Amino acid sequence: MEHFAKKSLKAGEILIKEGEKSNDLYLLMKGSLKVTITKGTTNYEVETIMPGKLAGEMSFLDMKPRSANVTAFSESTVAVIPRVKYEEFLKTLPDWLLKLQTTIISRLRDANTKIII
Repeated sequence: MEHFAKKSLKAGEILIKEGEKSNDLYLLMKGSLKVTITKGTTNYEVETIMPGKLAGEMSFLDMKPRSANVTAFSESTVAVIPRVKYEEFLKTLPDWLLKLQTTIISRLRDANTKIII
């Protein structure tokens, strides 16, 4: 991860806003992140991300707006993985693997939008 920029977050600082577009994927190096979704005027906590886990992967892969908010639950550090670096990596993979990725992300996004809280 030494090849990627690091971003420090204070507790309560927003990393990802639901509905926004982004070209970055985040790997949590230190701290914890809270994932929430908004339904109407209510925020629902979906997950807590711990070190070694990714944030923002769905939108990063399918290039659609962010499906959730991600906020630093504690003082945190993330590695920022830019789309351009990922696209360089993709050029080394077989086509079938890219189709698999697209299918999985499409199904996850569909399931995510069907969740009733």
